[in-house]
Amino acid sequence: MGLVPSKSDNSARRGLLQDLLRSTSASVLPMMAAAMIPTMAMIGAGVDFGRAYLANSKLQGAADAGALATVRAKQLSANSESRAQEIGEDYIYANFPDNYLNANLQTPDVDVRDEDDVISATVTVSGSINTTLLRLVGIDTLPISARAVAEASEELPTAVEALLVLDNTGSMQSGGRMDSLKTAAKNFVNVIYGDDETRENFAVGILPYNTMVNVGHLVAAANPNLVQSRPGFTNVSLSDPLSWKGCLFADQTIRNISDDRFMMDPGAYDIGADMPGENGMPRFEPFVYPPIYVNSFQDINNRYEIPNSRQDDFFSIPTVRDALIRLHGNNICKNRSNGQPRNCDQNNTVIDFDRLPDRGNYRSPRFYSHKSGNGTNASPNNLWGASPNYQCPAEALPLSYESTKSQLRGYIDNENHALLPGTGTFHNAAMTWAYRLVQRDDVFTRNRPTNVPTKKIVIFMTDGNFDSRDDGRNTSSGRVLDTAYTAYKTYEDRTIISGTSRNQTIDHLGRRFAKTCEAMKADGIEIYTIAFALNNNAAGDATREMFRTCATDRNTHFFSAANGADLNNAFVTIASELIDLRLSQ
Repeated sequence: MGLVPSKSDNSARRGLLQDLLRSTSASVLPMMAAAMIPTMAMIGAGVDFGRAYLANSKLQGAADAGALATVRAKQLSANSESRAQEIGEDYIYANFPDNYLNANLQTPDVDVRDEDDVISATVTVSGSINTTLLRLVGIDTLPISARAVAEASEELPTAVEALLVLDNTGSMQSGGRMDSLKTAAKNFVNVIYGDDETRENFAVGILPYNTMVNVGHLVAAANPNLVQSRPGFTNVSLSDPLSWKGCLFADQTIRNISDDRFMMDPGAYDIGADMPGENGMPRFEPFVYPPIYVNSFQDINNRYEIPNSRQDDFFSIPTVRDALIRLHGNNICKNRSNGQPRNCDQNNTVIDFDRLPDRGNYRSPRFYSHKSGNGTNASPNNLWGASPNYQCPAEALPLSYESTKSQLRGYIDNENHALLPGTGTFHNAAMTWAYRLVQRDDVFTRNRPTNVPTKKIVIFMTDGNFDSRDDGRNTSSGRVLDTAYTAYKTYEDRTIISGTSRNQTIDHLGRRFAKTCEAMKADGIEIYTIAFALNNNAAGDATREMFRTCATDRNTHFFSAANGADLNNAFVTIASELIDLRLSQ
């Protein structure tokens, strides 16, 4: 057991300490003070040098960001070198906030050069950090500095083939979304091409979509045997308002596919890169919208007249025939040979226009334009029919190393339009055809450079969830959903599932999309995805997750763009990565 000091002992000790501090005959106090100064300086050095190290690291990151941003900015042809410098400085200050750790920066030096097909930016920035305890030894500040160099070479180490897949659905017309997309896509082109009209070793293509894509004439040009022939429709002049514009129905497929996105279900021809004749795949079927009244989003009279000389051929197209029989019954046919009335379920029959109960509502066909207008009388650029090409977007611009900056920008401005009114948004048909356009260079040929590897890229952008709407029509057997035609025809055609459930159909469309994404990535295609202006609800969250999973890297290759500025940043960021933008020092 220890001894406890008495109160008198404690009092004696306090008195001794007070005597030492009051002493004037000895050097106790000066010695204590002298000893404290180096001790405090050592402590202060540790604290202040630690702060300086953190500030210097932060400043280096800001210099790196500023150099990269400067080069990116200069890639935009509209930016002068001085403007690029300003943008670089803005990035430096954005990444090194005012008074960070009580530091002060001098004006950064940003040097931009565009020489010998290389754009470079050198950033030098310095400043100081105010000390705290080191002030005791006369050191008021510590220096900080950073240097970074970034460059983008015009000569790429690989050939790049980049396909933009752009949402052209009706919802893109709202809130200036299409204008934002045009700006962002053109800035993508600006970054790729810089101030030049051509870009060596770089191929760009564009694929607009809604529920379908327009690639049929590109396929037929490569091999006419790949597409079903439809006399009176596919074999007439393109100047004819009843001629085939080029959209295709989705490929024949089994129903009710598996939920395993890594499994390519046999018989699901609509999810892979196969072409007709490969693995039993049938020929592609030209898209044709039947001459019917459309109950989808807006009520549209799409009943178009067909010249007498072409009626038998046109009404024999399976999609047209099935739609009219389903709509009007089995007694609207005639004997093809003698023209006598005959039920449609008998052999050698064709639909008889004179027996259609609504023939008085048919109207002259219009040359269909995918360019949006406003209202039912917005001639000629509107989507209000009457036309067998109703809802078909612009023909895709295939990948080409000869594409020019002006050509691509012109296509984005003049061919890329929101199709109003619409029948929905189907991502999977667009992704399947993106797969084929990129992967099947034996069909969609391009003048690829030799002796360099090829990097294949798909950049897929949407503003919507999977969706299609058919208000349906009442019949004696219930409500029938058979007027809103998409790449997968109507709900009543049951091409995806055995029933007509909208939710189950969308679920199975999503499964096909996911499988195609995985097949593309397995083939070495790099996928970027951009979800634009999606609602913050369960459906929007599900779409974002679907696109995040589809991307090559869910963290670096997926962009969620809330507004036009975010959308532009996504396209510019991707373009900058594709031109091999890098830090060199």
